Amino acid sequence: MRVTHLSTYHLFGGAAVAANRLHRALQKQIWTGMAVESTMLVGTANRLEKHRPAAGVTYLANNFLAEQTAFGRFVAERLYFLPHERDYSVRFQFSPARFGANLDFHPAIQQADILHLHWINFGFLSLNGLRALFDLGKPIVWTLHDQWAFTGGCHYSRGCDHF
Repeated sequence: MRVTHLSTYHLFGGAAVAANRLHRALQKQIWTGMAVESTMLVGTANRLEKHRPAAGVTYLANNFLAEQTAFGRFVAERLYFLPHERDYSVRFQFSPARFGANLDFHPAIQQADILHLHWINFGFLSLNGLRALFDLGKPIVWTLHDQWAFTGGCHYSRGCDHF
């Protein structure tokens, strides 16, 4: 069985750490005599994180141009939201998911039997990119590390119930 984990970051933030721990645990696991091949497809290294090579971890932004493109998607997300933000304090609390990478043709996605989504915001996946993954017809597991998937964009509702 081949599992591909999708996460914006590899080791930066709680969701990335949890995804990485699960990935490493699956690499060591054998269920009912069947080996589990675990791969982690990461959007980019956070500026604080840098690239840390690890077994089974593939960075989508794996060269200078790809890193600049990933940063451009992140900036485009923030600029898209800018007219809607009421004040600076909410700038990173909402992700519209308008910009993201097209992953449905990536080898890690094509070879996977199961896709496991973790935290996929800040320009890693767009809503169209998510739809393309769902259209592949592969089983998808989505670990909700925040409330984004069901609030319409807010990472945490903070008492808001307008979703």
